[in-house]
Amino acid sequence: STLLAGKAAATPISWDFENGLIPSVWADAGFNGVLAIGETNLDPHGGNWYAYVATNGASGQNISWMRSDAFSVDAGDSLQFFFNYLTSDGRKFSDYAEVRLVDPSDGNVLYTLITAKTTESGIVVDSLSGVTLAGPAYSTAPSGWLQLGSDRNTCYGGVSCGSTEWWQLDYTFDFTGEFSLEFYVTNYADSFYQSGLAFDDISVRSPSVPNPVPEPASLALLGAGLLGMAALRRRK
Repeated sequence: STLLAGKAAATPISWDFENGLIPSVWADAGFNGVLAIGETNLDPHGGNWYAYVATNGASGQNISWMRSDAFSVDAGDSLQFFFNYLTSDGRKFSDYAEVRLVDPSDGNVLYTLITAKTTESGIVVDSLSGVTLAGPAYSTAPSGWLQLGSDRNTCYGGVSCGSTEWWQLDYTFDFTGEFSLEFYVTNYADSFYQSGLAFDDISVRSPSVPNPVPEPASLALLGAGLLGMAALRRRK
């Protein structure tokens, strides 16, 4: 049995916010939280809750972020989550959101996985090399998301706002390290016309490892052992 045993995969990491709370070990700043579905469409992965960061807030907060606790990855491990960038801003006032891998010891940004921003021609999402994105066409209609505050259902200049709708991100690490995952949004250059980033169903997993095929020498030893057991039985 030892010869035929496969290597066990590492325990997966998962955050889905289905208890309606931000994990207690996460760090955060600004205007953020966990919401029940209804204010944005249900993301494709299902569930009743999602997390968000937004620029709107009682104190006119322009920068908000939420950061996971530390986790370790090996090359070949995969990261997946869903996100939805929603904005009432546009044109030259390029509000933007980022999802990035940061150093858990000091919060310094190590890798930016995606940047979602508003431009004069609409919402644009840029991604790190190796990131795979999949989802519907972006919505160009003003968003009614409540977390945009008094700017919900409005659009600066009448164009360029909307939402990405729910998109799925997949990324396979080609390096080993320890990281925290940070969701960040800012109302760039002004404090008007709000934006936000909703996200859900985050997972970090190791690839499944198939059972190894025994080498010829191992097969010979296994065969010899089986013959020896048969001989003992005949003697009995």
